[in-house]
Amino acid sequence: MFGAQFDYRPSIREGYAGDPGDMTQPTGAVITRNNNSLEREVKRFTFTATNDALYTLTIEGVTISYTAGSSGTTTTTLSTDFLAMFNGQDISATGAVMNSAAEDGMALGGLYEASVDGSLRLVLTSREDGATHTITQSSNIAQATVTAASTGVNLYFGKFAMQATEEGGCERPSASAAAAQISTITITPANNAKTEVSVRLEDGREYTSTVTSAGTAVLADDLAAHLSRLNAILPADTVLASENDTVLTLTSEVAGVPFTPGFGTDTATATAVIATTTANADVAVTRSILGILARVHTIPQSYEPGSVFDGISYPAGYDCSIARKGTRWVDVEDDDSVTIGDTVYCRVSGTGEGI
Repeated sequence: MFGAQFDYRPSIREGYAGDPGDMTQPTGAVITRNNNSLEREVKRFTFTATNDALYTLTIEGVTISYTAGSSGTTTTTLSTDFLAMFNGQDISATGAVMNSAAEDGMALGGLYEASVDGSLRLVLTSREDGATHTITQSSNIAQATVTAASTGVNLYFGKFAMQATEEGGCERPSASAAAAQISTITITPANNAKTEVSVRLEDGREYTSTVTSAGTAVLADDLAAHLSRLNAILPADTVLASENDTVLTLTSEVAGVPFTPGFGTDTATATAVIATTTANADVAVTRSILGILARVHTIPQSYEPGSVFDGISYPAGYDCSIARKGTRWVDVEDDDSVTIGDTVYCRVSGTGEGI
């Protein structure tokens, strides 16, 4: 047919990160809250007790004012009475005067939950995640920040989500750093003795250096010979040998990949002591992985102007949909590309970005 338009499309599936990778929805989905780095502000106030002194605390332009009595003023009476004002209650210290209205204290109590700690200091905890307020006070009250407010970070579709410390929450995965194994072999040579130093890799491959000492054994010469042989036969990115004329050192070139050093000899007079000075440590996820953050279509692809949603992630403090089973589209690392038939893996990065 003349004028017909043909639309040729690739046979490879295309989709957004976190979308289903097949026609079936994933099973075992859970809804949890993004708690990543979400913090409530906590402020602490220390009073200097002075009789007849004026004490004021102003939050977002609303002031509560208090004049201490002519005697018996202590940090206990001050912290207790300020706590009472925040709760809209009467003060109790003898001779003290509450200069502000009870409604002012109750208004501030709507912004912060007040308490008194074991050191008789007033503690204000924000009632809202990530919220901060301007607070000033008279010179006889010292302010300190216990916990800074944080609005947290977004969790991106197609990334792993980790169990948060709070029940029912999730956050970006975090992991302990891997450590490269370092082992030393301290050899006591013997005249005309044959010594063997071996390295067995994690996959079972083993590489051995054999050196025969001179008629008058020289340790430095034997170590130099082992060093040369080992570094010649060990594959790249496995184990690297070094020596300082007294000790042979074997170091894993890839942190988190262990090896097993060994020593052998044809005579009882040649000996060696093998020690691991730095143990191998693999990357360990801090808490259990819940699944992959799913991009669900109950959340619009385009959000209203000014919305906290950006269309590619869940903001902190909002519920997330997490797929525990099924097939999903996921992001490919920026410095990699894949083609049909490639072997690919999912890993938790040490930078906290997720997959």
